[in-house]
Parts: sequence; structure tokens; C-alpha cells
Amino acid sequence: AIMVNTIYGEYTSYKGWYLALAAGAFSLQLYTDFSGCMDLMSGISRLFGVRLCRNFRQPFFAESVSEFWRRWHITLGGFLRKNVYIPLGGNRKGLLRKYVNVMAVFFISGLWHGGKWTFIIGTGILQGIYMIGEELFRPAAQRIGRAAGVKTDTPFFSWIRRLRTFILVSVGFVLFRADSLAMAGQVLGGIMQKGQHSEYGEGVFYSGLGTGDFAVLVIGLAVLFFLSVWRENHGEEKIIKGDGARTGTCFAVLFLILLFGWYGKGYDMGAFIYSRF
Repeated sequence: AIMVNTIYGEYTSYKGWYLALAAGAFSLQLYTDFSGCMDLMSGISRLFGVRLCRNFRQPFFAESVSEFWRRWHITLGGFLRKNVYIPLGGNRKGLLRKYVNVMAVFFISGLWHGGKWTFIIGTGILQGIYMIGEELFRPAAQRIGRAAGVKTDTPFFSWIRRLRTFILVSVGFVLFRADSLAMAGQVLGGIMQKGQHSEYGEGVFYSGLGTGDFAVLVIGLAVLFFLSVWRENHGEEKIIKGDGARTGTCFAVLFLILLFGWYGKGYDMGAFIYSRF
């Protein structure tokens, strides 16, 4: 949040990879805020014997935008599918009608996030265009791959597709974070320009983070990444086997939460994104 707020707060002064860094950082901030909120609600509900639906499934491991939205905010996607997409006819009334229905779903999804055009386009219309474009161009891409003799089902190409999906979704999240369409246009345009910062030059720590802050961020993201890889490959339950090991790990994690849970200069609990939804 510190990095995102610093760079977006002076977005006209930054160029190139700084703005790209802020865009990627905001995607991760949005995910960790939202997913963390759902984890808290799920844990509190279990204390009262209520088991909530799973709402996230490693969305940044998705290899397409359509897969991403099946993994991100699963309950909202299921609600819109049941109450909007299927009643409109789903994919049963021809290809054109299917695409219209997809756009209707994402338009409503954008409205759900907020009435501003940055929301309607960023998390709505643009995502629908992505999904339709993927479906239209996938057969041609597969034919080209077969003609070139390229095996696209390898881990290398899998991670390439994940990176592509992350970039596409992050473009939409730039609009989600921006105060206006003009600001979003300047940020996206600035990413394509050469340069760093008009005053400071190069250096990651001109993004508002000191060396210690940056180290904590990297460690936290590393834990998140490896835990997500484990869940993707082995499922959710009983990540640590053995009652003693689980108990010890729980106490260790509680200690780390007390140590780092109220951490960093400028920390503001009210900055939690989804407190506004």
C-alpha cells in the first residue's frame, strides 16, 4: 500500500518501470486485502460452526482471463452466472448472443464495484473484451503452434500464460485504482515511456519503501507465493501434517502476526481497501 500510494500520489512524476511496479503492486494489494478479509470471515464463521464457501483459488495462477475470474471472488461469479448469464440464455442462443451475455455479466460486475466509469470499464467491460478475445483467437493460436511444432503444454509456456494473464488483469486494475479515466490513461501511457522519476532517478526505494520495509515486503510475498504453490499442487487442507507440528506452527504464526501485523511507517488500518465495499 505504501508503494502504491506513493507512486500513484505523484503519478505524473514517475515513468517506465516505476508505474509498472505500482500497477503490479496494486494487483497484489487488492488480492491480499480481499483474500485476507475472506480468510478472516471464514475463520470467524468456523468458530460458530458455519462453513462459508471458498472465495479464492490462487487466481494469479490462472492461465487465461476466463480462468482468472473463475478463481477470483468465486461466490460473486457464481451469483452472476446463476442470476444474469443463464437467465439471459447463457451459451444456448448462438455465439453472438453468448458474447452479449458475457458483456452484460461484466458490465453488472463493474457496477457492483462502483458507479464510476473506472470501475465499470476496469473490472467490467475490459474483462469481458479480454474473455471474448481469448475465445476468438485461441483456435488460431493453437493452429499456429501446431504448424510451428511448438509444444505449448510445457511448464515454461504455462508460466508465460500466467504472466500474460497477470498483466492483462493488472491493466484493468489500473483503472480500478485511478481516480479518473484521464489518470488511468496517463498511468498506462507513462508505463510505456522511458525514464524513472523526474527528481530521484533510479532506485526501488524511491517508491516510498526503505530497505527494511522492502525486505519485509519481499519475505511476505515469498511466503505467499510458496504457500500458494503448495495449495495449487496439493489442495487446501492440512498443509502441515502432524498435530504437534500444526500447533507449533500456529503459535509461531501468531507470534509473527503480533510482530509484523501492526508494522511499518504510515500504517493505517483504515487503508484496507475492502472496508469501503
